[in-house]
Amino acid sequence: MVSRPTSSLSQPHWKTATVAPRETPTGLRAEITALLAEGQAAGSVRSDISLTDAASLVLAAADGLSTQWLLDGSADLKSGLLLLQRLLEPPDRQVGRTEG
Repeated sequence: MVSRPTSSLSQPHWKTATVAPRETPTGLRAEITALLAEGQAAGSVRSDISLTDAASLVLAAADGLSTQWLLDGSADLKSGLLLLQRLLEPPDRQVGRTEG
C-alpha cells in the first residue's frame, strides 16, 4: 500500500515553514514602525501621522517599486524611496529642498 501525502488544503506547507519574525510583513512593519518612532522622537519624521499607517506605506512602496524594477527595470528605487522620505519629513525640515 502506498501512502499519500495529506491534502495541501488540510495542511498547507506555508504554515509549517520557519520564517524569522522580521521577514514577515508583520515583522517588517513592526521594525519600520520602530524606526519611524525613533525618527519622530528625533524630529525627522512628521508628528501628525500614524506610524503604523506610515510603516505600511513604506513597506508597500518598497514592495511595489521593487516589483516594478524586477518586471521591467523601469522603476527607480532610490528616487521613489527618497520621495517617500521627503513626504514623511516635517514641513519645517523641507525648507530649501529642490526637486531631483
